[in-house]
Amino acid sequence: MSRPPYAFAAIVVYATGWAGDKYRIRGPVVIFNALLCLIGLPIMGFHSNPAVRYLGVFFVTAGASANVPASMAYQANNIRGQWKRAFSSATYVSFGGIGGIMGTLVFRSEDAPGYKPGLYTCIACAGATILIVLALMAECYRLNKKADRGEVELECDEVSSGCRLRVECKTWTQANVVAGHLRAWFPLYLLGRCQGGLA
Repeated sequence: MSRPPYAFAAIVVYATGWAGDKYRIRGPVVIFNALLCLIGLPIMGFHSNPAVRYLGVFFVTAGASANVPASMAYQANNIRGQWKRAFSSATYVSFGGIGGIMGTLVFRSEDAPGYKPGLYTCIACAGATILIVLALMAECYRLNKKADRGEVELECDEVSSGCRLRVECKTWTQANVVAGHLRAWFPLYLLGRCQGGLA
């Protein structure tokens, strides 16, 4: 019974990836996937009918699976420089493993069979994802308008000598780490404080 939800998730992953590339959007895709989780989690966790709860599994599996490549693309599109992008992607994936650790802490055996603390935690995380991405999109929009008016200094690509017409996202902090200014050390910072980039 675990195969059909993942088959549906594969369709959502490819569909949202195609839409994000075609329309050059990342934030709305992440929000859409998080909304799928917000719809599916209460159905899966609280409905009395097992068939309906199984439907909730489809939504949760699709939203969670599709947000992995969507959020990876979001951070990669908004971090300039080949090495910074590579470091950020590796850090992002590494911190993704924290979910497995959290799962053992919030889905405790003593909470069976409802596992309500774990479900509430997942619902809160999906809601927080939506709020954070909305804030980032608003900041990207605001700073893109400033860039259009020439009020923001463009950031040059490290690989080529030219500068892009629109600046990409910078992080909320620029920490001096080891050999340079590495822009991200925590998943939230990977998305960054936008100065342009893809909303």
